[in-house]
Amino acid sequence: MLQVEEIPKNFILFADALIVIAGIFIERRKYQFGLRSYQLVREMFDCVYPRNHSRILLRRAEVYNNIGYVYAEINQFLLALKYCKISVDIDTKLRPSNHPSVATGMNNIP
Repeated sequence: MLQVEEIPKNFILFADALIVIAGIFIERRKYQFGLRSYQLVREMFDCVYPRNHSRILLRRAEVYNNIGYVYAEINQFLLALKYCKISVDIDTKLRPSNHPSVATGMNNIP
């Protein structure tokens, strides 16, 4: 596994670009392309950062929430529930209960 010091500084920018691209696919109802883009970001985070790395944990929650949203849009509710729950679990550990991200995650649970 790569060490955090070895990660290029533009890694996060690349992940952000993929998140934006995924959002565009979702807006155009190209759900499988959007889902694959979000999953690629998740896999990148998993390969580069430990699962509980503080720098990336909230970003990971955002990606899980987005994946859950896409699964809900394509009527795969069990998968949507799985990913939304992971997102909410991360958010509730790191943010106050009245934070907008916690509310968004809760609202996305099918």
